Amino acid sequence: MSDESQNCSPERVQAQLQRMLESEEFRASDRNRRFLEYVVEEALAGRADRIKAYSVATIVFGRDESFDPQLDPIVRIEAGRLRRSLERYYLTAGSADPIRISVPKGSYVPAFEAVDVAPAAEESNDHPSLAKRRQSALGLLGRSTWFRAGTAATTVFAAALVGAIWIVGWALFADPAAEGPAARHGPSIFVASFDQEGANSTVANFSHGFTRDVIVGLTRFNDLFVFGPDTTLRYAGDGKRPAKVDELEVDFVLSGVTSMFADHFEVKALLNDARSGQYIWAAHFRGPLVTGDVLKARDDIADQVARALAHPYGVIFTNRVKETEGKPPELLTSYDCIIRFYQYWRKSDRTEHSLVRDCLEEAIAKDPGYAEAFAALSLIYSDAYRFGFRDGPSGPDPRIRAMELARRSVELAPAAIRGYHALSLVYWLNNDVERFFETAQAGLALNPNDTELMAELGMRFAWQNDWERAIPLLHEAFARNPAQPSGYRLALFMYHYTEGEYREALAEALQIETPYLVYGYAAIAMSAARLGMT
Repeated sequence: MSDESQNCSPERVQAQLQRMLESEEFRASDRNRRFLEYVVEEALAGRADRIKAYSVATIVFGRDESFDPQLDPIVRIEAGRLRRSLERYYLTAGSADPIRISVPKGSYVPAFEAVDVAPAAEESNDHPSLAKRRQSALGLLGRSTWFRAGTAATTVFAAALVGAIWIVGWALFADPAAEGPAARHGPSIFVASFDQEGANSTVANFSHGFTRDVIVGLTRFNDLFVFGPDTTLRYAGDGKRPAKVDELEVDFVLSGVTSMFADHFEVKALLNDARSGQYIWAAHFRGPLVTGDVLKARDDIADQVARALAHPYGVIFTNRVKETEGKPPELLTSYDCIIRFYQYWRKSDRTEHSLVRDCLEEAIAKDPGYAEAFAALSLIYSDAYRFGFRDGPSGPDPRIRAMELARRSVELAPAAIRGYHALSLVYWLNNDVERFFETAQAGLALNPNDTELMAELGMRFAWQNDWERAIPLLHEAFARNPAQPSGYRLALFMYHYTEGEYREALAEALQIETPYLVYGYAAIAMSAARLGMT
């Protein structure tokens, strides 16, 4: 018997199955637990050829003999949910398990793989067996299929719609007001019910649905404390500032109105600083009132509102930056450290690196449950490795600390995107390209509005010379959020340069604001040389 066969012996696979079924971190429904148990036991018994949609439906799901998989997609849908439950388990609680069980796409027959698991610190070193150890798949969102099918933008957003639902659905509609002040790190926002004006809409409860869509969009940004729809209804007022909202200790109040016309609808949104009473943001949006398109248009505008407010470089962030300026280190809160991290991150400011690192180290010591701080600190250590931002030439490999912090962030908040961003970058720095894409795409599925991870993916595709996937992602990211870190424009520069479009390349290079890194200067010089400039 080969070593591989021994490592994946039926006894070890059965033990792994029981470990998962008994784990609270394996967040699968009872139906999908039975699904997994059935296919594994059939495969171990040598009956893999019997594992078909029909047998699963009739034996596991209780369908009768008339079941037709062409008419009833129940098995296909539940298999997708099971795959995502497995993916999440192995990225978090099961990351050190010796056997990985997966259900590859295109089949319901399970696959078993033995994993040579090493401690996080060892895994981050340039160990000779690093590449071999990392061949074990997380299977995140169907790796091989994703790399072949569709354009990058289409595929990512399709994956996002499917992948985000299972892992964050519970959070999107939860009411964080019930969690109390201890759950808060960043600012809080109350979304007042949007009023509806104008002619009666052909879409029932249009304004109410828009309010709920905005709340859902805001909730995906993990450092923003969003009061849920139940609280909105409880404090419903005139669409402006509900009289009792002060009881909630809110930092910001979002209000507005939707107006219905014959062929379009309009949304006017206002953000109020609850402490000063000042309006700090206002915007006007318009969408088509066409049957079949109106709900999609409403969702798109709700996403635009959420991005404008809650992105790390959005309206709320900009407002908070002013409050942290000039604060002595001893008075900085954990969230203040996050604000300073994003200021650093925007330009990779070498002069701020050690200050931000120390601030975040203190933040996680004081607040060991703050997942966003762990992720930000991991990214700081990744920068120490890739840009040489270190206090001295010697010392441990920063990737060791970066990996440890990123994994902890994902464990603390498996539905928060920044931990996946940090973890994917460490994989890239360890030359584990495949796992980078798996983890980054899983993160983007959690929050399709996160333009920074969208740009990160686009840039890494560019380094693989895969412009077909890179360019749509990069253009989409900067179209949605022009204020994000400009270093990602280096990939757009490279695209135009390799295409011989030197004026366009120079235009992109001039927008790279990373004064402490050589790349922007090199990009300008390369373009200028091709254009005959001295």
